Amino acid sequence: MEQPPRQQDKPSSHAKKPASKPDASDERISVTSPKAPKFPGRATAKTGAESPQEARHQRLLVARALLLPTEFVLIPLLGLYGGRFLDHRWGTSPWLMVLGGFLGLGAALRSLFEAFKV
Repeated sequence: MEQPPRQQDKPSSHAKKPASKPDASDERISVTSPKAPKFPGRATAKTGAESPQEARHQRLLVARALLLPTEFVLIPLLGLYGGRFLDHRWGTSPWLMVLGGFLGLGAALRSLFEAFKV
């Protein structure tokens, strides 16, 4: 009776392969590679050399850029709908809605001016 081939005769898939070092024939393109595509008018990608303070500053700028339009839309709408609710409740239509809209617009402008105060 024949025996099946032994496991050690086959190359093991679990064996560690020697780490290969990148050489000149490596075709991967990195950000700093001279082969990297150039796009006119676009900023080049950073290589990770930015400091944590710069990264934090960029995140704060993005947060502020997203927060300001949201505040400028939502605060006046909240004033309008709050005034509309009170108008229907007390029967003073449309005065409290107009007042709520102006108060919301004033609050949004105040928020905008505080955001750009240096």
